Amino acid sequence: MDRPGKLIFKQLTNIDIPAIQEFCEKCSELGYENNASLTAMKFSSAVFFAAFDEDKIISLAGIHKLPEINNRAWRCLFRGAQLPGYTPQWSMDIFKSGIHFSQFLYQQIKYVNDPDAEFYITTNIDNPKAGASSRLHKTMMPRLASQGYLELTMPSINLYNTEQSLWKVNVLNYMTARERWLAGDNYIDQTRADSFQA
Repeated sequence: MDRPGKLIFKQLTNIDIPAIQEFCEKCSELGYENNASLTAMKFSSAVFFAAFDEDKIISLAGIHKLPEINNRAWRCLFRGAQLPGYTPQWSMDIFKSGIHFSQFLYQQIKYVNDPDAEFYITTNIDNPKAGASSRLHKTMMPRLASQGYLELTMPSINLYNTEQSLWKVNVLNYMTARERWLAGDNYIDQTRADSFQA
């Protein structure tokens, strides 16, 4: 497990379902339709990672195979959602401001542990049910692409009846930048992210 500050990060299992259901209830209250229930978030179709504040999930995201692209493709940060008030700090640096990019993406790449794997993130082009995904599509993702972390491989693809953009993760650039961040920042509380264990 990783412990940035007081948060604990781990891979979710069926043992965590009560905490996931509680998280889903909060998402439902906030209008996060894609995370309003285990069924809506498609819990059984992906491997999920979560951030816990004590015994409460405050953020999660999944990963699953993406055969629609090819047999090496994985979709990262699937059904990602976070409760308000848990952004580490406001920054244009994704490693300082984003749990999903600084923690979950790393954990998901390590989970697959295949040098031939390809990792993709999808963003909704215009879907009010997707919450922050539409905002990510317009602002964050183009900036990450300009920094060399991502490449827009398909501006428009219909995946699971939803119009989305497909971004390929540049794993080498991402991992290199994350290592530099870890070497120069105490945010991860003396625990290297390499020590993550599911």
